[in-house]
Amino acid sequence: MEVPILYYNYRCHIRHYDDPNLRKIIQLHIQVCEEIGNRECLPVEGDLITLAFECKGEEQFFYDWLNEGAMHNGEIHFIYNEVEIVDIFRFWDCFCVKIEEYMSVGNSPMMMVLYLSPGIIKRNNLEVREKVWKVSDISQQPFISIAPESKEEKQAEIVEVYWMDAEGTRRIEELPESGIATLCAKVKNANAGETVKFEIEYDDGSIIKLLGKVNLQGEVKIENVKLNQKQESK
Repeated sequence: MEVPILYYNYRCHIRHYDDPNLRKIIQLHIQVCEEIGNRECLPVEGDLITLAFECKGEEQFFYDWLNEGAMHNGEIHFIYNEVEIVDIFRFWDCFCVKIEEYMSVGNSPMMMVLYLSPGIIKRNNLEVREKVWKVSDISQQPFISIAPESKEEKQAEIVEVYWMDAEGTRRIEELPESGIATLCAKVKNANAGETVKFEIEYDDGSIIKLLGKVNLQGEVKIENVKLNQKQESK
């Protein structure tokens, strides 16, 4: 299950008396402590994760997670510019310790807030943190770290080239009788205003050279290209 997160908060060393709403789950944690013979170390002391998201039909899973006192594993991905994953927060043996709901008001959707108490956490490039009641052994698991993107300047690259009619309104697959068309290209890693050079080679080996500028959409359009007139010879 994947849920887009609207709010995230992480707290360390939360003691059980800081939040009276955790009483129910504390009883579950006490049971775990009794099973491992450590009644004095309440497992709710430690890391606590808070997540908020829109209610879109996945709520029953979280209600069951809370009511059954189950442990689940998961990941929180931190994404930059909607595509680049810059950090991953992994957790294992995690209890849902509390749920809050906020009803829909006006244009605001209904919201759910989760409070999660993980037995094990691992953030990208950081050491594993574990609680005394954790069950899983992740010491042998491989972790994939996210390397920061290189700061070196990337080379401009043409990713698509195509032809449009002389007016630039529709794509064409064949040369029009007039021999006049619009050359179009999509470019990445280039700034608006930069110049891109094109070379068009004919069957007889002759070449025409064209120059165009990148627009704000990362595209180049060169109008009034006369393909039946060879402008420069090889």
